Amino acid sequence: KKGSAGGEFDAPIGIAIGAGDRIYITDFRNDRVQRFDSDGEFLGAFAIADKTPGGIAVDRHGEIYVALMMAHKICVDDDGGKLLRQWGQKGKGDGEFDQPGGMAVGADAPLYVADRVNRRIQRFTLAGAFLGKWGEYGTLPGQFDGTEPLPNRTGGPNFVALDTGGHVYTTEARIGRIQEFTADGKPLRAFGSNSTDPGGFGGRPKNLPGPIALAVDRKGRIWASSTNNRL
Repeated sequence: KKGSAGGEFDAPIGIAIGAGDRIYITDFRNDRVQRFDSDGEFLGAFAIADKTPGGIAVDRHGEIYVALMMAHKICVDDDGGKLLRQWGQKGKGDGEFDQPGGMAVGADAPLYVADRVNRRIQRFTLAGAFLGKWGEYGTLPGQFDGTEPLPNRTGGPNFVALDTGGHVYTTEARIGRIQEFTADGKPLRAFGSNSTDPGGFGGRPKNLPGPIALAVDRKGRIWASSTNNRL
């Protein structure tokens, strides 16, 4: 429920699952990360010093990556909340961000970050070294949200997910689509719309429409949440 005690939330945003099915959730307005077991038992929490935690990912070593939306950077913590490293600042250069959102960690270690206002995906080593980027403002394959006036974080890319083959999936809420890319950003396909038909993500024309978070299971099925109150 809404609140600030352990197991309560005020605008939870990101979810990641670590070793032993431990669940980590960014509690945006409470400026913290909370930990739970797979039955929802509260295990603890730690504060985020620079506030506004959104996207979150956990690597195979148990280190926790958190995107700080208004601090425009990524911080990495251990399970107890000790800051291990951080990088980024507001900007458009390589390794810089403008309101970063969702993140995902690949099996072979790259970290993918949705750099929302910059309309791109950035890729890093787990130590924070810049590896590459793709995307720009537009509606063509490989572009992101060419309809929402800039600067605005709601258009996309919003969240990122990976499948077992290393393909990268992104959501764009404003134009109502999911895109699939190779690991280095080559567009493979796009699907979805903001219609209210089956498979569409629409239904809220006056507010934020479209798909938001997504995940890919071991069978390759893509699960997406939408602001039209559907999965």
